[in-house]
Amino acid sequence: MDTEKKRTLAEFSRRALQRMKDKKIPKKQTLHIPSMDIDLTIRSLEYAEIMECLTLEDNGDPKRSDKYSIYLAAVEPNLREAAKEIMSQEAELPPEERELREPLDIVNMFDLAEITQISEAIMELSGAMNGKVTIVEQLKK
Repeated sequence: MDTEKKRTLAEFSRRALQRMKDKKIPKKQTLHIPSMDIDLTIRSLEYAEIMECLTLEDNGDPKRSDKYSIYLAAVEPNLREAAKEIMSQEAELPPEERELREPLDIVNMFDLAEITQISEAIMELSGAMNGKVTIVEQLKK
């Protein structure tokens, strides 16, 4: 292997390793949610979490994967903790009177448009939507 190819490979390897390390550190972002007049801090999702969101069965709710991404990514307030709190408060109520039948229902506090926008922000922050690969050179057949 000539010197130039070795340098190119070494540089590529260094960048690849750094990129993999960087992806393990969650990024955070704060969003303002107008319907509740609150700020919501979200974190980026890991690859496995993104795949879990994308393969989640919708159970008749087309927004279920968006809701799940929000449920996972919400840092402050932490929606998992809030759902546990509400569910414990509602534990004595008959099931048909409970607002939360499952923890994921906590996300229903947001407007539908907000659910879509929050989920899109999470996916962008996670690197699942941003960036565009471009053609440098057309290969001849």
